[in-house]
Amino acid sequence: MLDSLSRILATHKNDSIGKYSSDFVSATAIWKNKGVSLNKQFEKAAKRNDIELKKIDFEDVEDAERAIDDWASEHTKGKIRDVVNQNDLDGPPIVLAITNAVSAEAVWAVKFEKGNPPHFILADGTVTQVLTMQNQKDDCPYWLYGAFDDFSAIAMRSADTRLTIHIFLPDSGLPIQYFETLLSCNSWEQWQDSILPRKQKVEVFLPKFSFQENIDLIPVVKSLGVIRAFGGADFSNILTSLDSTSVWIRILKQTAVVKLEEDGFELMLSRMAIWSSWA
Repeated sequence: MLDSLSRILATHKNDSIGKYSSDFVSATAIWKNKGVSLNKQFEKAAKRNDIELKKIDFEDVEDAERAIDDWASEHTKGKIRDVVNQNDLDGPPIVLAITNAVSAEAVWAVKFEKGNPPHFILADGTVTQVLTMQNQKDDCPYWLYGAFDDFSAIAMRSADTRLTIHIFLPDSGLPIQYFETLLSCNSWEQWQDSILPRKQKVEVFLPKFSFQENIDLIPVVKSLGVIRAFGGADFSNILTSLDSTSVWIRILKQTAVVKLEEDGFELMLSRMAIWSSWA
């Protein structure tokens, strides 16, 4: 179990080379507060998977905040600089924090051209104009297309085919919220079987965009049935220096930066979990 957990958190180093290669790197760090000891087996598993083990004094709020923010910035090429809010480090004593960062950048296999700014309808019905990019291809092996009852989908590959972006377009008149109700692990797997190379002309018009979003992951994780981790779980497989049943995950959040342009795309993610203790 410990090896499985550490493999999920494992550091993945970029092994791509060449002008058109995608760049994918992930890193994880475990920050243990002074006086806290990790389960030896968990610590060994973490080291085997290149997870950084760091000591930190969470009572020195300013230094702890700076250290974690600097780590996140380094591993997201400066795109995500503020992971920790000062309020995150206030409250019950912090035992442990785990941070994870993902950096993905790629060049499109089929690059786009600049499009004319069309009318674009936002989710709330507001009509606006945005910068766009467009292209059309016949029988393109780097574009996988699927037509479903209520939406269409296209999967667009990077030049080295290592990374793929999926775009879903609900049929006219269907709100994006309806599409969200269709999305599940099972439906995703079924859709993959139908998103395939097609011998037909496909035209793609996309808004050119960049955005950052901060998400509290606790409600999301709880909706998936993970409840006890946030109060009542036994973390003895991770911690040994205190009553592991008095520890709970107090903060679990993610910051995402996504950018799509004519030449390629980038995705930066930073996640942080903070364990606190009643003791």
